Amino acid sequence: MVLKNAVEQACFARNLETVPLFLAEGLSVKEIGRELQGIIAIGVFPEYMIEQLRTYTENIVFLGDGPDDSKYYSVVPHHTLAIELALNHLLVNGHRKIAFIGSKNKKEAALFEMQMFAFLHAMSCKGEVGSIVEYGGSQEEVKSSLKDMCERIQPTALLLGAGVSAGAVVYTLREMGISIPEDMSVVACSMTRQQDCYGIPLTAVQIMRQEMAEAALFWLEQMWAGDQYPKKALVPSKLEDRGSVRPLLPKIECC
Repeated sequence: MVLKNAVEQACFARNLETVPLFLAEGLSVKEIGRELQGIIAIGVFPEYMIEQLRTYTENIVFLGDGPDDSKYYSVVPHHTLAIELALNHLLVNGHRKIAFIGSKNKKEAALFEMQMFAFLHAMSCKGEVGSIVEYGGSQEEVKSSLKDMCERIQPTALLLGAGVSAGAVVYTLREMGISIPEDMSVVACSMTRQQDCYGIPLTAVQIMRQEMAEAALFWLEQMWAGDQYPKKALVPSKLEDRGSVRPLLPKIECC
């Protein structure tokens, strides 16, 4: 919904009309009452749905996911950079025992693997060994995973991957008697807005949704101008420090 709103705002600024298209309704171009000149497809689409989209128009930009970089235009967050920004913030503040928690649900599996390898690579480049925690998504699984993490790893900081419920993690840590940031520093890798989880403002890498929407419309404009070679845009994120990381002494500078 956040991306949808961002796209609608960007279209309004360009005097472009938007039409919601829900494939589940099985509508045809004729039934929606107009010819579509372009589609911005938000989310993850299997191949059969992509073929449905192509019956409306070939001018398609995928927003949030790139199904096939050799065939389609897409705009995605720079997830690797998000990991680097979050991890560097923890390292600068003296943390070395850092755990990364990600969802092993099928929907987030590819993103989890991408962020996990980025995390492990960045940690190894700093001469450190990172720890990985997986969970399935339910409250009980979150609790079980975090309890096992604290007993086995005893980290000083926790990095939340994309797709992880920050609220569920914060709630579980509170249930376990772990305070943020006094006992555990926490950084979220992707948030769409400032978010307080149970009264705790989290330091987070902000995904630039409006910039992503602008980039998607730029690709559409390129297609309307005759460009046919697919391209992919990685939109950088930025880290917003909201105080959920406790500096450890001595504070270490990190580039």
